[in-house]
Amino acid sequence: MLLLLLFCMITTFAQAQTTTNQAEAIRWAKEKNKTILLVFSGSDWCQPCIRFDKNVLQEAAFQKYAAEALVILKCDFPQRTKLSKETLQQNEALAERFNSKGEFPKLLLLDNAFEPIETLRYKSQTTAEFISEIKQQLPPKTGLKEYRKKVPLMGSFFEFIVVAPIDAAPETWTLIEDCIAEAKRIEGLLSEWIPTSDISRINQAAGKTAVIVEPEVYDLLQRSVAISKLTQGAFDVTFLAYYEYWKFDQTQVFPFDSAKIRHLSQYVDYQKMELLPKHQVKIPANMRIGLGGIGQGYAVDRIKALLLEKGVNNFVVNSSGDVYAHGTRLDGSPWKVGITSPLNKEKIVKWLPVENFAVVTSGTSEKNFEYKNTIYSHIINTHTGFPIEGLQSVTVMSNFTEIADALATSILILGTENGLNLVNQLPKTHCIIIDKDQKIHYSDDLELKK
Repeated sequence: MLLLLLFCMITTFAQAQTTTNQAEAIRWAKEKNKTILLVFSGSDWCQPCIRFDKNVLQEAAFQKYAAEALVILKCDFPQRTKLSKETLQQNEALAERFNSKGEFPKLLLLDNAFEPIETLRYKSQTTAEFISEIKQQLPPKTGLKEYRKKVPLMGSFFEFIVVAPIDAAPETWTLIEDCIAEAKRIEGLLSEWIPTSDISRINQAAGKTAVIVEPEVYDLLQRSVAISKLTQGAFDVTFLAYYEYWKFDQTQVFPFDSAKIRHLSQYVDYQKMELLPKHQVKIPANMRIGLGGIGQGYAVDRIKALLLEKGVNNFVVNSSGDVYAHGTRLDGSPWKVGITSPLNKEKIVKWLPVENFAVVTSGTSEKNFEYKNTIYSHIINTHTGFPIEGLQSVTVMSNFTEIADALATSILILGTENGLNLVNQLPKTHCIIIDKDQKIHYSDDLELKK
């Protein structure tokens, strides 16, 4: 029994990650920083394909190597076995892109952004020879690795990716814990859900007294007001009053009460928030402020500063779509951030190469409800008090995650024309807008229009 258990453990350890699902292959490759081996075959009729599977893919030596370096994506076109409709559609799309001549077997190495590296040839090589050919196409080992950790923070998930030496694991994991601690510290200052936070204390004192807050909170509120002015009030930290009416869940009241919404609008006006000397903040009665449209971006920027101060030059901080990427990946290639389709989160409509830049996407599909054949987004137009219409997602790129965070939501409210006009006037700021018809709009100087 012990020998059987040991055998199972060894077999599992050396087993390559193999799948027939493209999305799964990409996810595995990204998680482990691996290369994808795409195999086109006819498993029940193509004799060279059958030999390759038996003499290479199933060989223990290849399985061991692949477990460390590869994800195997099988794209099969059998004649006697029936594939599911979804798999058949996927395989036909892969063949159209990578194997238009219908060669079998055809073998390609792809990076984890699903871009070709090299086409391989199988001519009855030994397993060792085939592995050697693969190694020649892959970047050399650098003595570095990508350390990754994902944790729930600030009402969402933060993911940290740090490129550091293999022999610096203890120090690197400690540094990531420092990043987590910094996010928790900022959450303790900014969250309206934590009663002791500076923002909660301001809300609790509404209409009564001014509240002394931490200098960084005061400064963030000052910058929020500046963005409100820049966006003509589309960004407004006093927006929370509207959510006394809009629930976006089963408790939503129908039909809509326009009079109630107009009543609440008197409590949504950033100009009524007083930023007084000595870091004091005062708001009128019934007003509430929330930093949900800028707080996570600020946290990402603070973590970025912490990592740079510690001498880390290659890293990513991702707060559920608020992404800052610095330096490059393990192999020297740029980090890539995917813009997902508003209609299908599994589909990437654009990959953005990113270096020393923030990318933030705000969309209308995450939380909404339908009423009288109209879908209402959770993003509220601060001018009207009603959910926005017209745009499905906005992606903003900037040097600062905080700015990108605030602008992404603002442009959803401003609309395509006004949003593009705004971004085109800002230095080192770009945007991609997807409208309700799935048409993609780009800011003027964005070199991704293809």
